[in-house]
Amino acid sequence: MVMAPPVDIHDLLREVVERDGSDLHLKVGEPPIFRIYGKLQRTDYPVLDAESLKEMVYSILTPEQIKRFEER
Repeated sequence: MVMAPPVDIHDLLREVVERDGSDLHLKVGEPPIFRIYGKLQRTDYPVLDAESLKEMVYSILTPEQIKRFEER
């Protein structure tokens, strides 16, 4: 199966803010979901696989944070 390229987490966060959202929900097997005005709204982004989600999250963590995360 060919997976879509990872979505940039900065783009997702920017879109949440632009749409007056409060939360960004990221879960393997689901597309990113925004909470806007208290309601969860699915996005048209691709479904996230484990590797893409890991890449997204690690892109905003420091090396020390990644190390601590992996130790848990």
